Parts: sequence; structure tokens; C-alpha cells
Amino acid sequence: MMCWRSATRRFAIEDADAPEEAAALGAPHVFGLPGVPLPHRLLRSGCGSRSARGASLVLLFGLLTLTAACDKSASVSAAREPRAPAAPAREARVAAASPAETAAPDMPLSIPPVDLRGAAQRAAGPSFTPLAGAGGEAVTRLVAFDSAPFPYSGVEPGRGAFLDVARGGERGHRARNGQVLWEKETFGDRRVLVHVPENFDRTQPGVLVVFFHGFGATLSRDVLERQQVPAQISASGANAVLVAPQFAVDARDGSAGRFWEHGGFTRFLDETAKHLATQQGDPSLERVFRKMPLVLVAYSGGFAPAAYAIRDVAGAHRVKGVVLLDAAYGELDTFADWTARERSGFFVSAYTNSTRAHNEELKRKLAAKGIAYSSNPEQAGGGATFLYTGAEYPHRDYVTRAWVEHPIEDVLARMARQGSAETRVAARAGRPGAGE
Repeated sequence: MMCWRSATRRFAIEDADAPEEAAALGAPHVFGLPGVPLPHRLLRSGCGSRSARGASLVLLFGLLTLTAACDKSASVSAAREPRAPAAPAREARVAAASPAETAAPDMPLSIPPVDLRGAAQRAAGPSFTPLAGAGGEAVTRLVAFDSAPFPYSGVEPGRGAFLDVARGGERGHRARNGQVLWEKETFGDRRVLVHVPENFDRTQPGVLVVFFHGFGATLSRDVLERQQVPAQISASGANAVLVAPQFAVDARDGSAGRFWEHGGFTRFLDETAKHLATQQGDPSLERVFRKMPLVLVAYSGGFAPAAYAIRDVAGAHRVKGVVLLDAAYGELDTFADWTARERSGFFVSAYTNSTRAHNEELKRKLAAKGIAYSSNPEQAGGGATFLYTGAEYPHRDYVTRAWVEHPIEDVLARMARQGSAETRVAARAGRPGAGE
């Protein structure tokens, strides 16, 4: 005959995965009561004597009686209070995703301090300092762009209409994994993260860094806070400004939206120049920003829109650097062609096991074009460099921890030594202590 303790423990083990709260509290889930631990003696001893079993049953009966009384009391109290109508589940998800319709179109933000070195070791995490203003002060804002990748209702190359699902007046896009992503919550945010560091010198040559985020990202939560991209730009000392458009909001999708269109990325750059000049308080700077060399940084699923961007501005020869952070999932010919064409630029692909096979293929493509490449991290920022990090650094953290901590900062800082003439001047102009 199975003792009471054995039967109870078997039930607890079989049902332990039901409520997530029970696991979070570190207690077994017993008879539908999350967070209620089994009696201490029952967890530590055998079935014990008849008196011990009786005492345990009395204890458990009392516990169940108390819980039932609390539940009844809570039910009575809830019945006496008027209830607000429950919001639909998807409306709650829309609110959590912070689409453009529910957020200010032009929003100042705070970023971590510019000195990021050793930030990963600080247990308390990064602190945040408010930065705002124009004309020499640091500027970090979410700005609504008319030329942003989304909303988009055009055609997806090779697949037909992008919004190919309709239900009850709503439109959606069926992703490659079969999931339907609805326009309002996933493709309705036209904001762009714009960052001008405090040390940016408008009188000196500079570079415009465009960051292409990966799957499951938002600009505030991920690009700004978790990945610390604006702070890395500032900490590099490079005379650089940053723009990071929002693609699919917090979803497993790498659609490029308007960047699929011919001239789409060019229009985005033109509007970027206008916004930057306005925020600097000098409209005449628009022509300076329109000609500024580009460094494109793509993380993970951001490779696809980055490739379309490269092709769109190929004739202008503005792209002087391409950085792939575990992002070589496809478009290998585009990256190989650009590297072979722009010999004065630099190409960096750092990768884990996730994209190792594709990077090996990309190396072969470059070799076939007569392009030499290095695996020396000291060469990042000049020529073609491949940096394999294995499984030491997880894919999710790769924007902040790759071959070094804060890899974007590292690449921009190295432009002074290994980059093209344009980026070399830009790095010297802004980096503290440069030229000493």
C-alpha cells in the first residue's frame, strides 16, 4: 500500500509544471495550490509512525481549510466591488508592445553613461543619465519618420502582397514560420531611435551609423537599454551619429518594409539628414548629413533589411563599413559583392555556431573574388575580418558581448587606425586623446 507521503509527492512531481508561479516561488504545486510547500517533516522523512501520519494529515487539512476560507472571503469581496470590463487579450499585447499609435511620436530618452567599460561586471546594472537639447549637447530621441520601414502595405519580393491576411477589418502578415503578425501591433511603429553624442563635432568629418535590430526587439527596451547601442556610439569617441529604425515590433520577423522598395533606404537617409540638421539647430547642415559616409551594423535577423539598404545606395558609394553581429544568415552574395567593390571600406563578421556554416561560405565567396581576410580582432575596422567566438557568448547578448565587450564601440574606435580615409579622420576628430 502506498503511504500518504509517497502518493502526495508523486502528485506534486507530476503537476509541478502546471503553474509557472509555483516554480518561481521554489515550492511544489500541491492539489492546485501554487506556492504551498509540503509539510517539512514529510519532505525530509519516510512515512513515519501512525501518529506522525495523523499529525501530518491534520496539518494539511487545516491548511486546506484556511486556504478555502481565504478564497471564499476574496470571492465575497470581489463580488461586492464593481468590475471593469476585461480588455481583449490582443489589446493587452498591443499596449505592451508600445506601437506608434499609443506612444508620443517624438520622445526624448535617457541612455547609460558614455563610459561603458566594465559595465557587464557591475551587478547593479547600468545607470541612466538624462540627456537632451541641441547645438552641442547629446540628443537621444524616438522620432516618427514618414520614410520609416513601417507601416507598409506594398509587396514582399518573391511572395506577393505583404499584408496577406484579413480578419474582421484587420490586416496581417503571415510570417515564414506560419505565424500571423497583425499590422497594428507589429507593423505600426514608424519611430526611429536617433542619437547624437555630446562629443559630436559638426565641423569635422563624421560617419552615420545605421543599426538594424534582429527578431523580437523594440527600440527602447532592447536597442537602447539592453544592447546599449547609443552608449556604445558615444563611448567609441568616433565622430558618429546613430539612427536605428524600428522593424517588426517584438516579433520573429525580419521584413524590410519600405526598404524593399527601390529608393526606400535613400529616402530614409534624406529624411534622417533633415531631422539631424533640425535637432542640431542648423538647417544648413542637412547637406552635410546627406553626404556623410555610412557604417551599417546588423544583428541577427537584421541582415535582410541591411542587405536591401546596401543595394539601394550602391551607386552612391556611401557605405564605408559593414558589421554583422551573428547575422550572416543569408544575402551572402550582397555582402561579398559589397566587400569586393568597396576596397577602401571594412567588413566585420563576428559569429557563433549559429551562423558558422554561412560565414565559411562567405569566406569562400570572398576568396573567389581575390579578397583576403583576417581572423585577427586587432584588424576589425580595416579590410575584411571574420571573428569566430564559438559558444562562449550567447547569441542574445552578442551586441554587448562578442569578441570583446561592446563590439560596436570597439569597431568604431579602431577606424582611426585601420579604416578608410573618411572614417579615420572621423575617429580622430571625436576620440578623447586622439593624435597624442
